[in-house]
Amino acid sequence: MSTGDLLRVVEQFHSIQGEGVHMGRSAVFLRLAGCNVACPWCDTKGSWPAHGHPL
Repeated sequence: MSTGDLLRVVEQFHSIQGEGVHMGRSAVFLRLAGCNVACPWCDTKGSWPAHGHPL
């Protein structure tokens, strides 16, 4: 990513980290649009298409 590129943010929220070495710590999460991985367990499938999400 070069300077000046923009990311499409689907959602931003604060929560407590629930897994890994940072479990139990405060965290801010950003969900971005345009993911092309399509993981079967994804809980944010609405973010896959980048169109419709503001820059």
